Amino acid sequence: MVDAIWSALIAVAGTLLGSVRAFVFQRASADRSERATRLDRRRQERLATYAEFAGAVTSLRAKAYDRWHRYQEDPNGAAHMAARDEYYEAYERARGVYTKLRLLTDGARIVSFADDAIE
Repeated sequence: MVDAIWSALIAVAGTLLGSVRAFVFQRASADRSERATRLDRRRQERLATYAEFAGAVTSLRAKAYDRWHRYQEDPNGAAHMAARDEYYEAYERARGVYTKLRLLTDGARIVSFADDAIE
């Protein structure tokens, strides 16, 4: 009878120990998977922001050239005023994306390149 009780206790203890061990490994695996997903999502968000910034800066540059050419044609003309307004809109958009870029990146070189690109 005593042997049966000891066998049952050992079986229960072994089952509990196995369950705890499986839970610990499963939790660690889930944590790793969640961390990898979060890092990948952040990487994708940074890449999208970099692409958006490149487009905004390219547009800003084109608007700056257009503004300069319209100024050369007639500094007080309506075309120059419209080009100037478009330039300021493009500048505002580029600065907005630049702020987003600064929030998402830790790289000082990237921020320095972005500063140069805007100016």
